[in-house]
Amino acid sequence: MPIEQVTIRTRDGDCPSHVVIPASGGPWPAVIFYMDAGGIRPAMLDMAQQLADAGYIVLLPDLFYRYGPTGHSFPMRCSRVTFAQSLDR
Repeated sequence: MPIEQVTIRTRDGDCPSHVVIPASGGPWPAVIFYMDAGGIRPAMLDMAQQLADAGYIVLLPDLFYRYGPTGHSFPMRCSRVTFAQSLDR
């Protein structure tokens, strides 16, 4: 199933987003799939794909767009250590 990258223009800037489209013909019910603190990463795209496989068209916006392009997601396996280190500062 195709994944399209689109840009949503907002008053705070351009929000890059992914649209995952079911293989079967539409119309389809829609889902806005919000990312978690880890950002958009392969696991999030896989979950969006599972929803599309179930017959939904899925919009997955990058809610960190206000911070500028990062090109990578937050490493979830380090989140606890990173948070603890930030408390020591």
